Amino acid sequence: MVYYLIRFASWLAGKTPRRVRLSLAGVAAEAIYLGWVSKRRDTIANMARVLGTTRDDPRARRLARISWRNFGRYISDFIYMPNTTQEAIVARLRDTRLALSRWSRRREATARASSWSRHTSARTMSPVSPSPVVSPST
Repeated sequence: MVYYLIRFASWLAGKTPRRVRLSLAGVAAEAIYLGWVSKRRDTIANMARVLGTTRDDPRARRLARISWRNFGRYISDFIYMPNTTQEAIVARLRDTRLALSRWSRRREATARASSWSRHTSARTMSPVSPSPVVSPST
């Protein structure tokens, strides 16, 4: 039964435009999230742990719901795979690598800037200059 359901979903994914497919998959995954109570609780607990907060925090609930929506979109792309060409997959991987390299460069620049500003602000606020090497006192 599951086999035929996946085959049908793959066929349907091939007939549906990508934007529509991703939207429908996200909505379906959120519906599963809302209906599957035990997994919803587990996901909220995981997101609360990631955020360093309690399960009652609305941010943890929101993040859990969004993670399920994104998972639905991912599964949608996975189910669509038999309908695509190797060239299209390679092109999408190139786009992903380019986006990741841009993100990585931005992240590194931000990390450098923020660590520099923390260092200089700590230095100006402290009468003792910070040292990069800490030795145990004897």
